[in-house]
Amino acid sequence: TQKDKAVTVALEYIQAHAADRISAAEVIKHFPCSRCLAERKFRSVTGHSILDEIHDVQVEMAKKLIIKPFQKLDSIPQLCGHSSTAFFQRLFKRKTGLTMSEWRNQN
Repeated sequence: TQKDKAVTVALEYIQAHAADRISAAEVIKHFPCSRCLAERKFRSVTGHSILDEIHDVQVEMAKKLIIKPFQKLDSIPQLCGHSSTAFFQRLFKRKTGLTMSEWRNQN
């Protein structure tokens, strides 16, 4: 359906641009409807918000970077699209239950 197609395009956009400091508003531009309706369509298909999807993709990117031993942990937030290291560290811990250094030690 049209709804699924717009969500698929949005998901692909998020995957391609999550490290570019994208916002939910940028993703919503890919929907042929209002912001409110776009959020509802996205949530009905994925089960979560557009911002949650962006954050999930950024955390997955971080996990791949963290396991590289030469990668400095303090550079990872910027590589994943965040200007605030403190915010990203809290986000990572909320999503994974571990700090970035704990994640590295376990993987």
